[in-house]
Amino acid sequence: MDNVSEQDQKKIDLIEDLKSLRNALSMIEQIKGGRISRSSYEEVQDIVKALIYGMVFLNRTPSPGLTLYRGRIISDGQLLKNKSDFSYCPEEKITEFGRCNSPDNTVFYGSNNLDTVLSELKPEIGDIVQVGVAQLKQGSSFEIAVLGEVDHIRRYERSLLGQPNMYVEKIFKDFLPNEQSKIYLIDAFCAEMFSLPNNNQKDYFFTCALSNLIFDLPAKEKKGAVDGFVYPSVAHRGGINLAIKPKSFDSHFDFSGFMSFKIHDYLGFGLYGRVQEHIGIYNNKEGVIDWKALDIPKEMIPERISI
Repeated sequence: MDNVSEQDQKKIDLIEDLKSLRNALSMIEQIKGGRISRSSYEEVQDIVKALIYGMVFLNRTPSPGLTLYRGRIISDGQLLKNKSDFSYCPEEKITEFGRCNSPDNTVFYGSNNLDTVLSELKPEIGDIVQVGVAQLKQGSSFEIAVLGEVDHIRRYERSLLGQPNMYVEKIFKDFLPNEQSKIYLIDAFCAEMFSLPNNNQKDYFFTCALSNLIFDLPAKEKKGAVDGFVYPSVAHRGGINLAIKPKSFDSHFDFSGFMSFKIHDYLGFGLYGRVQEHIGIYNNKEGVIDWKALDIPKEMIPERISI
């Protein structure tokens, strides 16, 4: 008989228990009921690992030219000069849990469009928002997992990334009915957990533990693990965010340009009255961003409507 510690045996028992659709549903209800807030991060890691054991996440290889946006709110009005200011945070500065990162573990966060960036940042009227635009390099072997992809296809018969005419019945035709239902349930639940607002560090425990496991998922079209994953935006309905490993971002993306906006109004529903005041291009020779002020006709500046 193998010598298994009591702690390891508990992990094995938890995995066996959650193989059942009924027990997986029970665990999800416990998590919704506040179990995470009563658990340590290590305990949450064990729960998440057991919950997604045998889970199928769908991978995608985006087309060259995939564009990501990352924004910063600037309080002092000074235009940022370094493109690293729009990239991932230096690892030594990460001291707290984030949606996809644990302390001392950095991640590049980007969004699929400008409206999603603004909704995530929540700028106030009068703020200056600077945005870096990064594009996937030609010939890159970039592969990502898509969290919530199964649920999105089940609901809308198309991919989160836009590919139409997709059907879960075809993708999972070789699975037994309860196995299919468990995959649909867990994918939907995990995507929902990423779309919830967070009020404290423990609220990030589940998504952070899940992120670390997804980052280790094997790629389908190349050797090694996936480069990152897609997850639904918290603040902008229909928007998507990407969490990418730092080395993968450096290898597969280049910043193609930079923009600076002033926020003039906010109407709700992700509708920001904004005017682009500067455009930036990276100067490789000088190693800085060269900014150019734009000539904005007065009639193009939106009138403030909100109270």
